[in-house]
Formats: sequence, C-alpha cells, structure tokens
Amino acid sequence: MDPTLQATQTGSLSKPFRAPRGGIAVALLARVLLFSTVVTLVVTTVQLMLSYQAEVSGLQSRFNEIEEGYARGLGNALWALDSKQLEGQLDGMLRLPLIRYVEVRETHTTHPLTISRGSRQAENIVVREFPVYCCDKDARQIGVLHLEASLTDIYRDLLREAFVILVSNAMKTFLVALFILFMVHRLATRHLVDIATALRVRKPCVAPVPLLLLRRPRRKLDELDQLVDAINMMVGRLERHASELGSANTQMAAILDNIPDLAWVKDTDGRYVAVNRALARALGYDDPAGVIGKTDFDVHPPEYAQAYRADDAEVMASGRRKRLEEHHAEASGRCTWVETIKTPFGDGRGQQAGTVGIARDVTERRKMEEELRRSEALQSEGQRLSHTGSWSWHIPSGTVVWSDEHFRIFGFAPGEVEPSLDLVVNCVHPDDRPMMQASIADAMREPRNIEHEFRVILPDGSIRYISAIARTVPDESGAINELMGVAVDVTARRQAEAEREARHAAETANRAKSEFLAMISHELRTPLNGILGYAQILLRDKALGEKYRGNINVIQQSGLQLLTLINDVLDFSKIEAGKLEFSLSDINLVDFLRSIEEIIRVRAEQKGLNFVCNVTADSPCGIRADANRLRQVLLNLLANAVKFTDQGHVIFNVALHAGRDGLARVRFEVRDTGIGIDDDHRTLLFRPFEQLGEESRRIGGTGLGLAISQQFVKLMGGEIRVESGMNEGSTFWFELQLPAATGEIGRRQPTAIATGYSGPRKKVLVVDDVRTNRAVAVEMLASLGFETFEAEDGRSGIEEAERLHPDVILMDIFMPGLNGQDSIRELRAKAGSLSKVPVIATSASAASSDKLRSMTAGADAFLSKPIEQNQLLEQIATLLKLEWTYKPDVTCVTDSRTDGPIVVPPGPEMEALHYLARMGDMREIQLWARRVGELDARYRPFARRLSQLAQRYQSQEILRLVARYMGTS
Repeated sequence: MDPTLQATQTGSLSKPFRAPRGGIAVALLARVLLFSTVVTLVVTTVQLMLSYQAEVSGLQSRFNEIEEGYARGLGNALWALDSKQLEGQLDGMLRLPLIRYVEVRETHTTHPLTISRGSRQAENIVVREFPVYCCDKDARQIGVLHLEASLTDIYRDLLREAFVILVSNAMKTFLVALFILFMVHRLATRHLVDIATALRVRKPCVAPVPLLLLRRPRRKLDELDQLVDAINMMVGRLERHASELGSANTQMAAILDNIPDLAWVKDTDGRYVAVNRALARALGYDDPAGVIGKTDFDVHPPEYAQAYRADDAEVMASGRRKRLEEHHAEASGRCTWVETIKTPFGDGRGQQAGTVGIARDVTERRKMEEELRRSEALQSEGQRLSHTGSWSWHIPSGTVVWSDEHFRIFGFAPGEVEPSLDLVVNCVHPDDRPMMQASIADAMREPRNIEHEFRVILPDGSIRYISAIARTVPDESGAINELMGVAVDVTARRQAEAEREARHAAETANRAKSEFLAMISHELRTPLNGILGYAQILLRDKALGEKYRGNINVIQQSGLQLLTLINDVLDFSKIEAGKLEFSLSDINLVDFLRSIEEIIRVRAEQKGLNFVCNVTADSPCGIRADANRLRQVLLNLLANAVKFTDQGHVIFNVALHAGRDGLARVRFEVRDTGIGIDDDHRTLLFRPFEQLGEESRRIGGTGLGLAISQQFVKLMGGEIRVESGMNEGSTFWFELQLPAATGEIGRRQPTAIATGYSGPRKKVLVVDDVRTNRAVAVEMLASLGFETFEAEDGRSGIEEAERLHPDVILMDIFMPGLNGQDSIRELRAKAGSLSKVPVIATSASAASSDKLRSMTAGADAFLSKPIEQNQLLEQIATLLKLEWTYKPDVTCVTDSRTDGPIVVPPGPEMEALHYLARMGDMREIQLWARRVGELDARYRPFARRLSQLAQRYQSQEILRLVARYMGTS
C-alpha cells in the first residue's frame, strides 16, 4: 500500500522528500528568479549610467584642457601662418585619449589656411569647436579649432562591464533561489501536499479522522499547525452541515414527492437535474430517476419543448423570475393548462447554473375563469344591447362602481372618468335632481326599492332619459351601507312614444281633415248634383228659349268647373294621406293623345302659338294605365306651357318603346319658348299652392296642378323633371314603365240622344234622404218613360221595394238610420225575386272605398254624384238589357234651309261648345248639336257639320271649326 495513503488514513502527514514538479515551490522559484533578474538589471543599468557619465565628464575635461593649453600657441602660429608649428600642436592633440580628428582653419580671409590631423568617423562621435584668437592686446578671432572625439571605446568598456555584472549577479541569484526553494519545500509545501491528499481521499458519510503533522513538536504553534487545526474544524462543520442538508433534502424530497404540483431543476443545457414524483408520473415514468439527464425534447412534443427551452433561456438571461400560464402535454396524451414559475439559480460564483421550476395544474381554474369571462361578456353584451348599465354606491367609503355600459349611458368611454356621487348628481338634469335626491333619502330612512325616471345631460350637451331601479343593501347590524341597481337608457322609447303620439296626433288630424273634406265634398256634391242634374234636364227642354238655354249652359259649365276644383282638393288630400288609388284600363295611345292634342291646339292657336305633337312608337300603341290621371297630368303640363308662352311654339313629344316582361317605356316631353324659370323659383314648382309668374298669369289657377301632377307621376313610377332658364323656355318631361295592352283596343263611339226604350214600362225606385237628389233622378228617368217611385231612407226603401217589386233600385249609400249599404245587404238576404233586383249605388262622397264597400254589400253598379244622365242610362240599359229609342237626328231633317249659309249660335253657346271640344266629349258635342238644331233652323247647317265630325271622332277638326266661328258669334 502507498505509504502516503496509509499515513492519510491514519491521520498522520509524513512522506519522504520529493522534488517538486510544480505548485507553490515552482511558483516561488519563478518569482524569486524574476525579482532577482529585475533587481540585477536595475542595478546594472544604474552602474552603467554612472560609468557613462564619468567618461563623458572626462572627455569634457580634455576639451577644456585643449582649449586652455593650445589656444595661445595656435593663435600665434596661425597668425604667423607657421604650418609646421600648427601641425606639431595638432599631432600633440591626437595623442590625447579618445581624440580622433583635429582641424584648424583660418577665418575672415579670402583664401583661408586649413590644417587637419587624424581621421573622421561617421557615428559615435562628439564634436567641439573653439575660436582661435591672436594679439594679446587686441584679442581678435582669426580661426577655428575643430575637435572630434570617439565614443566607441566608451561603449565597448561599458558593455564589458555590464556583462561582468550580470553574470556575477545571476550566479548569486540562482544559488539563493535554489536554497529558498529547498527550504520552502522542506518547511511548508510538502506538508500542504499531504493535507490536500488526505482531504482528497476522504469519503463522505464516514466519521472524519483529525489531520496531524508528523514532525518534531513545537513549543509554539506555527502557521501550518494553525492551518491543520482550522481544516479539522472546517471539516467537522462541513460534516455536520452535510448531515443537516441531507436530512433537509430528504424532507424536501418527501414534500415535493407528495405535492400535486410539478417541480424540477434544470442545468444550463436544459437537462433535468432533479424532478419530483408528480412530474415523473406526468411524463410517464414511475421513478423520478428516469427523467434525470433528459431534456424537454426527450419527454415533450417538439413545439412544447421549444417553448419551454425559450422560457428557460429568457429566465437565465434576465436573471429574474418568470410567471406564466402555458400548455403542458402529459404522457397519456392529455393536454392541460399549468401555471409555471421559473426562477434562475447560480453556482455561487456569479454564474448561472440553471433554473428551478414549479407548475400547478390550473385547467379547472381556467375553465371557471373562461366561464366567468363568458358570463361577464354575455352580461356586458346584454347590457350593451339593452342599453342597461349596473352600478353600486358604497355609502361609508363613497365608492361608486359603474359597468361599462353605465359609462356609455352617461356619455363617457369606459374608464374615462372616476365615477362618484358628485359626478352622478352633476349629470342629472337640474329639474330632476330634487326628485332623485328625495327618492334616495326616502330609501335611506325606510329601506325599499327605488324606481324612477330622470334625464341626464351628456358631455356633448344632449339629453338622455334614464329609468333607474335600485335597492338598499344593509350590513350585519341592519344599517344601510350600500345601494346597487341598474339604469336603462329609455331615450329611444321616449322618442318612440313622442313620435307615436305625434303620429297619432297627425293621423287624428289627417283623419279629421279627411272626414272634414269628405263631409265638405258630400255637402258640396249634393247641391251640385241638383244644379248639374237640372241643368242637363233643362237643356233637353224644347220649350226653353235660346236666352235661357245659354244661361243654363253657363250654370252647367260653372258647376263643372266647381266640381273639378273639388276633385283637385280631394286628390291632394288623398295624396297627403297616402290613400290615392288608380283605376287601370287599356288605352289606345294614339286616340288618347289626339284628344289631348285637339284641346291644347285650340288654346295655342288662340294665342297665336305653333303647337306640334310628335308621337314615335316602335310597338303597338296600347298601354295600361289610369287614363284620367294621366290625361290630367299631360293637360296640366301643356296648359301651363301655353299659359306661360307669349310667342314661339309648344312642342309635345311622346316616345313609346317596347321593353321586357310585357312592359313599355313611355317618355312624355313638353317644350316651350316661354318666359322660363330661374333657379330660385325652380324649387317651388312642385309645392302645393305655389303660383309663379306675373299676377295676370296666376288668374284661373289654385297652385295645385303641378303638385298633384308630380305626385301622380311618382305613384306611377316616374318623376317630372324640368330644365329651364329665364327667357330661355322650359322643358318638362317624365318617363313611365307601363304594362303593354294586349289585344285590340276599341274606340269609344258616339251615341245618339235617347228618347225612350222598347218594351214594357219599368219601375225605378229612387232611395235618397235628400229630396233634391230624388227629384233630379226622377226627372231624368220619367222623361224616358220610366215609372218612378221615391223613398227617403233605407227602411222605407226596403218597405217600398217589398210593395212595388221594382225593376231597378237607385240607392244612396249615406242616409240616416239604415244606410244604403246595410239596406242592400238586407235586400240580398230576402227570399224570392227581391234578392236579385238590380241595385245602383250612388254617393256624393269621392272616396274610392265607397264603391268597393257598395259592391261588396251586393250592389250591381256604382255612380258618383253629381250623376251624369248618360252614365245613368248606360248602367240601366246594361242591367235591364234595354234598347233605347232615339228621335231623328237634326242633321237628317229635311229643311230647305239646311244647305244655306252657316250661322252659329251666340257667344255663351259657342263657349260651352268650345269647352266640350277641349274635353273631347263627343257624346256631349252631339247632344249640343241636336239641341242647337232644334232651337233655330238657322243653326242647323252648323249643327249638321258638327254632328258629322263628332260621329267620325274628328276632335281636331271640331276644335278648328269652333275656333274659326267663335269670333263671329
């Protein structure tokens, strides 16, 4: 066995001397040699510098000697130009030590004398020059003495001296160093080696043996003895600490192995140094030792391992602890969320040694947090959608908490301001503050719920209506210390209520207006029915004189004009109420436009204007529209064009183009060269009751024509547009997409005046609460041979019908007591022939719904008042299948004067004819011609010509004929 090991195990420190191969002895030797060398060099350098200075001082002394000893002799010889004497003196100088070259030369002469001895050197020389004087009484420089001394010998001597010094000192130093090395090793280093060997072979968990130095005892402990004692004390302490640390580690390992958290220690390379049992099991190992030495890439999926490694690097680089939540994959494939804390630890020397980590499974907590977040988000979204904010006020601390939507309700972004009671009070409208404060005070005195509405003023100055509901929250003692509740933004509801009230008020006003207009219309149409009805009856009376016929014609035309005005007002009222309805029918566009053209042409010719009507069509000219409404629009536009044009022309362009899906596109355009419209007044064109132009041009209008026309066109799917400038004329146009008419469209044929009917007499029962209306109807029908009967209300009408069994009943629908519609229903409910008797419903109301309700009640036909006799007769003929009988036409009466000169009736009659011609009513024109022919035989040629044109539906020729003779009547 090695004696060194044996001595160590027994606690003794003794071994034979061995030459050191390093360690302290070698380091000490190296340092001694280095120090000695440095000292030797310094001392040698100092000695050499002193020797050099001594030599240089000696050389300077020689220069001084030469100057003092040779100066006078050289001056005299140079003054005498004695070359031999000069050379001799120079040779004497060369014999001096270190002098290698001398020279004397004459100065201040043209051809100076120069004498030199010795040889020059290129380096290591010292040069001196001295002036040469002559004449002791008058010292004057006559030359220069030049000396050169060599330093080479000095340098050689110094080098030799340095070598000797260095060699001698090196020998001394080496010997001293060897002795020191031996003594240090003998006294210290060998014992230190023994101590280190003994400590190196000591085994842990073995009772330590004290270290001893085997040498002669000392009377006083030296440094080695003190070192051994200190080592023995330190070893004892370390063993105790190791035992304590082992016990603590065992306890910590037991703790870590029994906690559910995952714990580990990694080194700087990411290898596991220690893990607890929970982590080992999560990674699929039964024993934690199986994880030691592995990295995250060995036990985790690559994406997780990469993230873990990046976190470890960040922690070690920053030197700070890191807390994070991350995914953790277990060996079973289950992926969980863990809250991880990673902390760096060092090696005690300021270097990072790795990381310590602990992770806790927070999957369930994350689920609960996610559910809580979703619940809060759902609540927040519900509050946002319902504009409901929640709040609380902790009374003792004054803390006010608002939800995000509560901030928004008060006009702030969430978190923009710090909520407080003062802020709430300042936001509440001043008029509502007392009520709110009183409600809170009452609830504080007597705990109860609070419900009230108030206004808040937002930061932008706008006002919102808030509905608040709150309750008091008592503490353990029963004292109220908190209020909490919700606030709902009810601004939209309040606005909706206000709008609903306003709409209800507007609807009530519109309904009242409609009812008023309907009542006024009914009240106006009722007397108009009598006026126009008797006008028609009187105009058919042959016994009436010409003068009275003209007066009655004026009454009739005035009544028709009043009826047109009433219809315009009712149309405008229906447009405002949105109740305007259209009655569609097939229209022959050519005939329809020709009738309009004939009316407008007469007006244009009366003003001396050129009227042009252009119709272009690429398909059959049949459309389906409301003829009356469309005619009203076109006549209004054309009449305005003629009215506001004093010279030039009016052009009416109509273009019809076939479209898709059975539609036709029609463009109507009216151009004129009138006064035009400026930009300021153009916006007023389609406003109701607005009349533009001079006062003289406003006569005869109500300002409703264009407004009604625009609404009619919009309801048809178009819009009237205008292009105009002052004194540049105007162009009005609109386009419509209308259904194309299918099949052949027949033309309206004129009819003759009926004087009776064929067959047995028919009974007609007239039921009307207005006696005048009954009288008009009776007069119209009795003259044609009908047997007429009257009833003044619905109940008496039914009784008369049961008694008389009439062939047709003329029933007014608005009557007191049992009205006409209920009377019709009751008649239809009766048994026998009475349930099938034809009923013609009549009404002075202009509502289109009256016709629908009447037809639904069981009426066979419907007529509006004032009743036109021809329409009444047409309906009766259709229902009873009658054939009318006519008296002979005046144009067929043989009279010797029918071929005489044409004589026209007086002015009122011609004006009435002119109106009929403009309206294009060929039936009335024929009746007018028949009546005028019966008045006076002189008018028969004119009546015959007029009747012929009416029979051929030549409306344009009729207008020209009337215009030609109106000035002669």
